[in-house]
Amino acid sequence: MLQECVGESVTMETLFNSTHNMFSEVYGFYLYTLSLSDYRTRGWPLVDSPVPTILYTTVYLFIVWLGPRLMKDRPPFRLTWALVPYNLAMAFLNFYIASEVRHSLQTHVDIGAIVPRHDSPVR
Repeated sequence: MLQECVGESVTMETLFNSTHNMFSEVYGFYLYTLSLSDYRTRGWPLVDSPVPTILYTTVYLFIVWLGPRLMKDRPPFRLTWALVPYNLAMAFLNFYIASEVRHSLQTHVDIGAIVPRHDSPVR
């Protein structure tokens, strides 16, 4: 049972109130940070909320931590058959992107036609 905390008698009501106040402040800060977001990206995955990004980062760190422990007593995978075609595809994709950027810069395409300017009023 809860006895005393810093010289005061702690009841369930005061514990509930302090916990509720803490979560209210955190939720208020969360809503404030969402109000600062760009209106054009609302509804986009991984941009609309920090939860998916935090979840994916946590899963990635867990896999990075767990992977070496699982593979400690096993031989390494042979992935040459997958890596060579993947690397070739990435090289061709990079060449295509670079040629498109070069073509766009040569034809003087206004970047505002591709990415709308951020002229929204203050939120």
